[in-house]
Amino acid sequence: MAWSKWILEPACWQYQQWLAAGLILPNIVVNLSARQLSQPTLIAKSDRILERTEMKPKYL
Repeated sequence: MAWSKWILEPACWQYQQWLAAGLILPNIVVNLSARQLSQPTLIAKSDRILERTEMKPKYL
């Protein structure tokens, strides 16, 4: 399973659940390795996850 599926997507879903529960939260941070940052599909994958989770990019 890709890192985006087991790290980024669950983090975005959790953040959305906290917002729905009425919590006021700062941005979330997801650590990525140099290898992950160098992947040419990083932005596209991240965009799709943000769209699926309905999370605003400014919170990531």
